Amino acid sequence: MAKINYRIWEKLTEKQKEKIFSRSEININEIRETVEKIIAHVKRYKDKALREYALKFDKADLSNLPMKVQKKEFDQAERSLSPELKKALEFCIENVRKFHVANKPAEGKMVSIRAGLKAYEKMTPIESVGLYIPRGRGSFPSMLYMLGVPAVEAGVKRVCVVTPPNPDGTVDAACLYAARLCGITEVYRTGGAQAVAALAYGTESI
Repeated sequence: MAKINYRIWEKLTEKQKEKIFSRSEININEIRETVEKIIAHVKRYKDKALREYALKFDKADLSNLPMKVQKKEFDQAERSLSPELKKALEFCIENVRKFHVANKPAEGKMVSIRAGLKAYEKMTPIESVGLYIPRGRGSFPSMLYMLGVPAVEAGVKRVCVVTPPNPDGTVDAACLYAARLCGITEVYRTGGAQAVAALAYGTESI
């Protein structure tokens, strides 16, 4: 049985309390310089930089692969998943979609302020969004559809997904299937700060 650590607040010293509050904090200054260099490199070298960082951080050689995931890769990912997993993803995505459709605002609302004065409010989706889906040691299709479904249902015209590649250059199959179910076709095999920089500043592919 796993041991659960606990503390009794009243018995802690002020120093111990401060340590608990600060344990989730990170020193941004320690990583700022590294991230700034990555951003500058992506702004200058674009796709070339993304491929360099994929090799450095993800051990993935993308020299012979397009940055954008191709349709045949979506097809292959779908075929590789078990029926049980696909059914579970379909079930979850449908539930998330129902929630967001139910909460979607009306096309417009006219409000009468006073005699002869009315105000009109209209909700308009933004043109494009970039979704970052982490990889690491796990698979996170749930993050993709929790972000992707509301974006698609809101009417965003362009939804881009970036996610770190596997060492062989492929992208997580469950995430690709979740993207397909959401109606998202624009997925790029890049992760980390370099992926966010690519979304912000653009590259030849993104």
